Amino acid sequence: IYQQAFNEFRHEDEDIAGVCISYKQERVRLVTELLLAHDIKQAKEKATRAELIFNGLLASLEMGGAELITLAKRMYFEQLQLTKE
Repeated sequence: IYQQAFNEFRHEDEDIAGVCISYKQERVRLVTELLLAHDIKQAKEKATRAELIFNGLLASLEMGGAELITLAKRMYFEQLQLTKE
C-alpha cells in the first residue's frame, strides 16, 4: 500500500511521500536492529537490500502472484542470512 501510494502521489502530495519514505526508513532501521541483536555483520546493508526486495515484490505483485512471493521470500531471507544452507 505504501509503495503504491508513494508511486502515485510522490509528485502531487509531499505529506504522503514523506510518510511513505519514513515508513521505509523505519523498516530498514528495525530490521537492522534485529540483525545487530543476532550479531549479523553488515546489518544495515543487508537490511536495506532485503527491504529493496520487499518493495520490489510489492511493486510487482500483479505480474505473478504466489511464485513471486515465494521467490521474494527466499531472496529476502538470503539477504538477512536467515536461510539454512
